Amino acid sequence: MGVFPFLFRSKFDFTIEGLEKIIKMLDTSYTNVVKFRHSSWWNEEVYTQLARNKIIFCGISLPSQPDNIIVDGSLIYYCFLDVQSLYHSSYKQDPLKHFVDDIFEVPQLKEVNCFFNNNASNAAIENVVLLQNYCTQVNHSTTILL
Repeated sequence: MGVFPFLFRSKFDFTIEGLEKIIKMLDTSYTNVVKFRHSSWWNEEVYTQLARNKIIFCGISLPSQPDNIIVDGSLIYYCFLDVQSLYHSSYKQDPLKHFVDDIFEVPQLKEVNCFFNNNASNAAIENVVLLQNYCTQVNHSTTILL
Protein backbone atom coordinates (compact mmCIF):
# COMPACT_ATOMS: atom_id res chain seq x y z
CA MET A 1 0.00 0.00 0.00
CA GLY A 2 1.15 3.55 -0.68
CA VAL A 3 1.44 6.62 1.46
CA PHE A 4 -1.32 8.09 3.59
CA PRO A 5 -1.08 11.91 3.52
CA PHE A 6 -2.75 14.05 6.18
CA LEU A 7 -3.23 17.78 5.61
CA PHE A 8 -4.00 19.98 8.59
CA ARG A 9 -5.74 23.33 8.32
CA SER A 10 -3.78 26.55 8.70
CA LYS A 11 -5.45 27.45 12.02
CA PHE A 12 -4.30 24.21 13.67
CA ASP A 13 -1.28 25.47 15.60
CA PHE A 14 1.26 23.37 17.47
CA THR A 15 0.62 22.06 20.96
CA ILE A 16 2.18 19.05 22.65
CA GLU A 17 -1.33 17.66 23.12
CA GLY A 18 -2.11 18.05 19.42
CA LEU A 19 1.14 16.33 18.45
CA GLU A 20 0.49 13.46 20.86
CA LYS A 21 -3.05 13.06 19.52
CA ILE A 22 -1.78 12.83 15.93
CA ILE A 23 0.86 10.27 16.86
CA LYS A 24 -1.64 8.19 18.83
CA MET A 25 -4.24 8.19 16.03
CA LEU A 26 -2.00 7.13 13.13
CA ASP A 27 -1.32 3.48 12.32
CA THR A 28 2.46 3.36 11.96
CA SER A 29 2.36 0.05 10.10
CA TYR A 30 1.63 2.33 7.10
CA THR A 31 3.66 5.23 5.75
CA ASN A 32 1.97 8.36 7.06
CA VAL A 33 2.86 11.86 5.89
CA VAL A 34 1.68 14.94 7.75
CA LYS A 35 1.48 18.33 6.08
CA PHE A 36 1.00 21.25 8.42
CA ARG A 37 0.09 24.75 7.29
CA HIS A 38 0.75 26.61 10.53
CA SER A 39 4.38 27.64 11.00
CA SER A 40 4.42 26.67 14.69
CA TRP A 41 4.80 23.01 13.62
CA TRP A 42 8.26 23.68 12.20
CA ASN A 43 10.22 22.85 15.33
CA GLU A 44 12.65 20.21 16.59
CA GLU A 45 10.16 18.64 19.02
CA VAL A 46 7.79 17.88 16.13
CA TYR A 47 10.57 16.54 13.88
CA THR A 48 11.94 14.31 16.63
CA GLN A 49 8.60 12.91 17.82
CA LEU A 50 7.33 12.25 14.29
CA ALA A 51 10.57 10.55 13.25
CA ARG A 52 10.56 8.45 16.43
CA ASN A 53 7.07 7.26 15.45
CA LYS A 54 7.90 6.74 11.75
CA ILE A 55 5.67 9.59 10.59
CA ILE A 56 6.98 11.74 7.75
CA PHE A 57 6.91 15.55 7.97
CA CYS A 58 6.03 17.12 4.62
CA GLY A 59 7.97 20.28 3.82
CA ILE A 60 6.04 22.97 2.01
CA SER A 61 6.84 25.96 -0.14
CA LEU A 62 4.40 28.61 0.93
CA PRO A 63 5.06 32.28 1.71
CA SER A 64 3.89 31.98 5.32
CA GLN A 65 5.94 28.83 6.06
CA PRO A 66 9.59 27.98 6.51
CA ASP A 67 10.80 26.23 3.36
CA ASN A 68 13.06 23.82 5.25
CA ILE A 69 13.50 20.38 3.79
CA ILE A 70 12.80 17.99 6.64
CA VAL A 71 14.47 14.60 6.30
CA ASP A 72 12.80 11.73 8.11
CA GLY A 73 15.15 8.79 7.81
CA SER A 74 15.69 8.11 4.13
CA LEU A 75 12.53 9.82 2.79
CA ILE A 76 11.63 13.37 1.86
CA TYR A 77 8.15 14.63 1.06
CA TYR A 78 7.87 18.17 -0.24
CA CYS A 79 4.97 20.18 -1.61
CA PHE A 80 5.57 23.06 -4.01
CA LEU A 81 2.57 25.40 -3.81
CA ASP A 82 4.21 28.53 -5.20
CA VAL A 83 5.33 31.60 -3.43
CA GLN A 84 4.37 34.31 -5.93
CA SER A 85 0.80 33.73 -7.01
CA LEU A 86 -0.62 30.80 -5.12
CA TYR A 87 -1.55 27.89 -7.42
CA HIS A 88 -0.87 29.92 -10.59
CA SER A 89 2.72 30.96 -11.23
CA SER A 90 5.72 28.91 -12.18
CA TYR A 91 8.78 28.46 -10.00
CA LYS A 92 11.94 30.06 -11.29
CA GLN A 93 14.85 27.78 -12.12
CA ASP A 94 17.08 28.81 -9.20
CA PRO A 95 14.80 27.65 -6.34
CA LEU A 96 14.27 24.27 -8.03
CA LYS A 97 17.99 23.79 -8.65
CA HIS A 98 18.69 24.83 -5.05
CA PHE A 99 16.14 22.24 -3.85
CA VAL A 100 17.86 19.47 -5.87
CA ASP A 101 21.30 20.51 -4.62
CA ASP A 102 20.04 20.48 -1.01
CA ILE A 103 18.34 17.09 -1.15
CA PHE A 104 21.34 15.38 -2.69
CA GLU A 105 23.51 16.52 0.20
CA VAL A 106 21.59 14.14 2.50
CA PRO A 107 23.73 10.96 2.66
CA GLN A 108 21.04 8.49 3.82
CA LEU A 109 18.46 9.69 1.29
CA LYS A 110 16.78 6.94 -0.74
CA GLU A 111 13.53 8.50 -1.93
CA VAL A 112 12.14 11.97 -2.58
CA ASN A 113 8.44 12.57 -3.16
CA CYS A 114 7.57 15.99 -4.56
CA PHE A 115 4.34 17.37 -5.78
CA PHE A 116 3.49 20.65 -7.40
CA ASN A 117 0.22 22.29 -6.54
CA ASN A 118 0.69 25.32 -8.78
CA ASN A 119 -1.59 23.66 -11.30
CA ALA A 120 -4.14 26.39 -12.05
CA SER A 121 -2.07 26.89 -15.20
CA ASN A 122 0.59 24.73 -16.90
CA ALA A 123 3.15 25.84 -14.32
CA ALA A 124 3.22 22.52 -12.47
CA ILE A 125 4.04 20.57 -15.63
CA GLU A 126 6.80 22.99 -16.58
CA ASN A 127 8.25 22.78 -13.07
CA VAL A 128 8.20 18.98 -13.01
CA VAL A 129 10.18 18.91 -16.25
CA LEU A 130 12.74 21.37 -14.83
CA LEU A 131 13.08 19.38 -11.62
CA GLN A 132 13.49 16.11 -13.54
CA ASN A 133 16.20 17.69 -15.70
CA TYR A 134 18.12 18.91 -12.65
CA CYS A 135 17.89 15.48 -11.03
CA THR A 136 19.18 13.82 -14.20
CA GLN A 137 22.12 16.23 -14.32
CA VAL A 138 23.07 15.33 -10.77
CA ASN A 139 22.71 11.63 -11.68
CA HIS A 140 22.11 10.46 -8.13
CA SER A 141 20.81 7.00 -7.19
CA THR A 142 17.93 8.46 -5.15
CA THR A 143 14.42 7.72 -6.43
CA ILE A 144 12.56 10.91 -7.26
CA LEU A 145 8.76 10.61 -7.46
CA LEU A 146 6.94 13.57 -8.90
